[in-house]
Amino acid sequence: MAYITRWVEELQATNEAEIARRQFGWLPDDSAFILGDKEIRADEIKYSPPTATTLPLIPMFQEKGDFHIWKDVVSAYGNNGMEAKAFGMFMGFGNVLLKYTNLDGYLLSLKSQGSGSGKTTILHAIASIYGAPKASLMRVKDTYNQKLQRIGTFQHIPILLDEMTNMPPDQKSNMVYDITEGRGKNRLKSQENAERVNLTSWATGMITTSNRSLRDDLLALKSFPEGELMRMMEMHIYNDPNDDPEWARAHFNRIHDNYGHAIFPFIQYIIARLPEVIELIASVQTRIERAANVTTQERYWSAMTAIAVVGGMIANKLNLIHIPVAPVQAYAVALIETSRKENKLMLLNNSDFLGSFLQRKFHETLVINDFVNPKTKLGEGPLREPRGALSIRYEPDTKLLFVLAKTYREECNRGLLNIEESLEMYKKSGAYLGTQRKRMAAGTIMGMDVNAPALVFDVRKLPDFKEEKFLNVDDSKLNDLDPVDGD
Repeated sequence: MAYITRWVEELQATNEAEIARRQFGWLPDDSAFILGDKEIRADEIKYSPPTATTLPLIPMFQEKGDFHIWKDVVSAYGNNGMEAKAFGMFMGFGNVLLKYTNLDGYLLSLKSQGSGSGKTTILHAIASIYGAPKASLMRVKDTYNQKLQRIGTFQHIPILLDEMTNMPPDQKSNMVYDITEGRGKNRLKSQENAERVNLTSWATGMITTSNRSLRDDLLALKSFPEGELMRMMEMHIYNDPNDDPEWARAHFNRIHDNYGHAIFPFIQYIIARLPEVIELIASVQTRIERAANVTTQERYWSAMTAIAVVGGMIANKLNLIHIPVAPVQAYAVALIETSRKENKLMLLNNSDFLGSFLQRKFHETLVINDFVNPKTKLGEGPLREPRGALSIRYEPDTKLLFVLAKTYREECNRGLLNIEESLEMYKKSGAYLGTQRKRMAAGTIMGMDVNAPALVFDVRKLPDFKEEKFLNVDDSKLNDLDPVDGD
């Protein structure tokens, strides 16, 4: 024991202590980048002792084989028609630059129907920049908390998730938000009512593959998933234009024996010229924003594109890859414009929700005049009766539309929409007259129902309202009708 104590004192006096890191990625002062058990500095690569958190992941970040063979494999993405795959490859390099933007995360979804398009191969190519192509890929069967743990440990290394198709839509929505928030979960201490210190943060992106559109899943979950859609980009991955499966298999399979070399010169270049690189990112982002007419709301898209393009530029400059940058940048600008159009086409505006509600509940509509004969004290009877539940009452003589507030609120909640936002346009136009209690079935044989809160609209100020659809509808074709234009 005396000998060990004396030897520890000797080491303390003669050697600098090695710091064990709990996260990979950039050090706080940007002087080095931790990758596995290596500390990459501008002029040297040192040993970085692992911790209990990082030790199981060290085997993912090893070098193997020949760099020139790896370069030949990934440079195939420079062929014509491979711009989408090249963009993914560029993002593999550019992801470590995300820290130098105003974002903490993003999600890039690679989609195609069926297999054979090369989506997973792109993930293998990205992983091979840092180490073993398959080892770091996560799967849907991995638990959600494990995914968050991996994100926190990788910190600035891209997160690769293969086959996101079968992940529940609500988890997909949560993942988009979690990856872009830039920090781990806050937790309470187990033995006391106090928060644990949360030191887990990140600035990284998640690159996923799927046979199904992530946009479609989010739209199926919510009526207005705009928050998620603006934090992600989705690329359709087409088959290789040459479509030679024998060549592709022989060519890309070589990546599994040759990997892990490119990241070292790439990181060393960034550290040695960091101010210059940061200025280049800002310059490229400005150029992309002007080319694609990017709005403030689309800042995620321009930042993602900028780091990918700059990553590709630096990798080409260092002769790590041979993939032309200009076609990939042009593809990325077109992708932003396409994403904008598709979101606008698929995403309902808040003001569209009423029309959508009337369409879905059209068979629950009662059409009846409010007029009561002063002599007989009787009404004229319904012009159209609902099938099943009664959610909507339209009075042609008063031009008033009554919508059962409870049902409307339930539909808003189902679509995760704020009810006030859905009514904002109608308040401004005067079409929305407020809420009042209404006997929704008045004038029918069930007219003794209690008053229920209803939203009241003046249909003369609803520009797309079609009265003739309510008055002249054929019952046999009820389910085929669209009572409001644009829905």
